[in-house]
Amino acid sequence: YITGVKEYDLDNDGKKEVLFEAYSGGAHCCFTLYAGKFSKGKFILTDSLFLGNGYYEVKDLDNNGKLELECSNDMFAYAFTNYAETKFPTMIYKYDNGILTNVSSDYKSLIRKELDIFLSELKEITDLGFKCVEESEDTFNTDAGSVKTVLAAIVADYYSLGEVQKGYDLVDSVYKCPDREKYKLILQNDFKLK
Repeated sequence: YITGVKEYDLDNDGKKEVLFEAYSGGAHCCFTLYAGKFSKGKFILTDSLFLGNGYYEVKDLDNNGKLELECSNDMFAYAFTNYAETKFPTMIYKYDNGILTNVSSDYKSLIRKELDIFLSELKEITDLGFKCVEESEDTFNTDAGSVKTVLAAIVADYYSLGEVQKGYDLVDSVYKCPDREKYKLILQNDFKLK
């Protein structure tokens, strides 16, 4: 069902676009943002963005009169540990010619600030020390799973910065558990962080 309808002139062309917030039901999964516009008396749906359980804010991040959507990306929800510990890297979208395009790489200072927070959280966890589990065991709700979820967000931010190898270098230096290579393949293949 529709949980909200908002109008914004996203591309600063003097015409308002309409954002429909839709909820399909369920927990931690189910929000989609639909974008569209009115043309010749009809509403035209132009694009959609699956937010999962993430949120978004409409802001002019670079003060150029055009609005961006700053979203939290919940792609790692339940992937490596419980939902409460999952980290949500930021993704930035712009609306251009009816399409929502990921432009996170254009907002490097914002991504770097978030990256600093994730790196600080990782340091807190690793300073305490964490136990690895056997390669055949699941890391969900373990210390190793907590480290993996923070590292995943760090790799995602480095990906947005065009520096993904720095993320994998950090994984190699911090996460010395037997499932490290399998974990990296999951990030690269399942989450497309290459």
